[in-house]
Amino acid sequence: MKKTVIKYGLLSGLVFALMVITMAYIIGDTTDFKKGDSIGYIFMIVAFSMIYFGIRELRDKYSDGVITFNRAFRTGLLITIIGSVIYVITWMFYFNFIDNTFSERYSAFYIENVQESGKNAEEIQKEITAFNENMASYDNPVIVAMYTLLAVFPMGLFISILCAALMKRESAS
Repeated sequence: MKKTVIKYGLLSGLVFALMVITMAYIIGDTTDFKKGDSIGYIFMIVAFSMIYFGIRELRDKYSDGVITFNRAFRTGLLITIIGSVIYVITWMFYFNFIDNTFSERYSAFYIENVQESGKNAEEIQKEITAFNENMASYDNPVIVAMYTLLAVFPMGLFISILCAALMKRESAS
């Protein structure tokens, strides 16, 4: 299991690292973060598809076609953790050493979208104030790392549960 988890976890992490690089290239130094949404989700799906391949390899190649939900889930979860941690490391490197204007550009993007939302002035101000308070926490690298992890980990957890449920096989067919 260890070899499979490491192999597919690293592949997942590689896809996530490519996502950060691709998104940086697509968005560049603009405030147009909308154009990267779909591409980001596609990368996440490809990265977490490694969960399926890892569980399948473990079941078919190393377990004679048999795998319990528990073992499949643990495999998927470990692949998710490795891929997600690589994503966090890549993002933190990018955020701290390559693009030190990200927070300002994202803030400008968010505020512009809120102002164009059609809400009344009081709602807009309330939302911008809450956003600015939240962005102040970005001065703490631990908080940034946690937000970054929470951007991808829940999807990996869901896919791990789904794959484990669909791929479990109690006896060889």
